[in-house]
Amino acid sequence: MLQGFTRSKLTRLVRSARHSPIEDLMTASILGGLAYMPIDWALLAIKSTFCNFYRDGAPLNWPREANQFSVTLWPRYGGIEPDMLITINYGQGCIYRVLVEVKWDSPFHENQAITQWQLLNDPDAIHVLLVRRPEIAEQHVRACEKNQCESSWSSSLRILTWKQVARNLTQLKRSLPANEQWSPLRAWSGDAAATLDRFGEHCFQGIVEHPELNNIPIMQSPIFYADFMNISWPLVSVEDIDHWTPARNL
Repeated sequence: MLQGFTRSKLTRLVRSARHSPIEDLMTASILGGLAYMPIDWALLAIKSTFCNFYRDGAPLNWPREANQFSVTLWPRYGGIEPDMLITINYGQGCIYRVLVEVKWDSPFHENQAITQWQLLNDPDAIHVLLVRRPEIAEQHVRACEKNQCESSWSSSLRILTWKQVARNLTQLKRSLPANEQWSPLRAWSGDAAATLDRFGEHCFQGIVEHPELNNIPIMQSPIFYADFMNISWPLVSVEDIDHWTPARNL
C-alpha cells in the first residue's frame, strides 16, 4: 500500500475520489503496518512515532521490553469506534494501552474523544488525537472538558500532528543502523514519511549533517566588485522620502 502511494499509483485516485477515504487509508497503510512487525521493531516504531506531541503531558513510561503486543484498528466499544488501540503486555499483568483517534479533514463528533476514553475504562492509558490541524483538536478538547470534566483524561491526553509523525518517521529512518537487519524497518519508516509528504504533510527539516560539509573552503577576501566603494551612489535624505513616489510601468 505504501509503495502504491510513493510510486504515485494510488495518490491520484485517492485525491480524485468524490468521497475520499484518505483518513482510513492513512490509518491502515501507515499505522496498520505496526501489527506485522516483530515485537522489538514494533516497540521502537511505536515509541518513535508517538512522540514530540503538540500537546504533551507527563513523560510516557514506555516499557523497554514486552512479552506481547497487539495493534487493533477500529475496535468497537459499545457502538463507539476509535481508530486504533495499541496494547503492550510486559509481564506480571502489566498492560500499557495507547488509544488513538485519527482525523484528516473530517470534524470531531460531539464529545467523541472523551466518550472513547470513558468506554476504554483504563485511567492509565494514553489517549492520542492524531490530526492535521491541532487547533481543531484543541477546540474539541475544550468542548469535552466543558461538558464532562475528567481529570484523568486531561492528564492522559496527547495531541499529535501528521506533519510531526512524518518528521518522527524520517528521524527514525536516519537513526537506524545501516545494515540488512534493520533494512525492512528503514523501508517502512521511509515509505510512510514519503507517503505523508505526497499528501502535503512535509517532513523537510533542513540539510542533514554530512562530513563533506566540513571541508567547504572559507573565503578569506571580500566578494564585492573591486570598485564598489568608488561608485557614486545617489543619496536619499529623510526629506526626500516624504516626496517619494513609487515608479510605475516598470
